[in-house]
This record gives sequence, structure tokens and C-alpha cells, in this order.
Amino acid sequence: MHAFTKYIKNSIAEMQKVIWPTRKQALELTVLIILVSIALGLTLAGLDWIWRNALKSLILRT
Repeated sequence: MHAFTKYIKNSIAEMQKVIWPTRKQALELTVLIILVSIALGLTLAGLDWIWRNALKSLILRT
């Protein structure tokens, strides 16, 4: 049980060292992640569409 208590105390000590983001920073980073995810999704969808049409036209040509 001593090891478990030591683990909890050390965990609490480490959590107190963490520099937590402010509410504004958290909101800005959340918005950034959402925008990057949307951009990446649209890019991948566009590449998929191009690849699909290229393969379709290649297959139908032969």
C-alpha cells in the first residue's frame, strides 16, 4: 500500500507542475484543430475524387 500512496503523491506533485492553458488558449487551439481537420478532410476528399476519376477514365479507355 505504501507504493500506491507514494505513486498518488508523486502524481499530484507532477500535476501541480503542469502549465495549463487558459480558457482563451484552449478555445483557440480547439478552433484551430477543427479548421485543420476540415481542411485535411476536404483535401483528402478532393484527392480521392481526382484519383477515382483518373482510374475510372483509365479503365474505361481500355
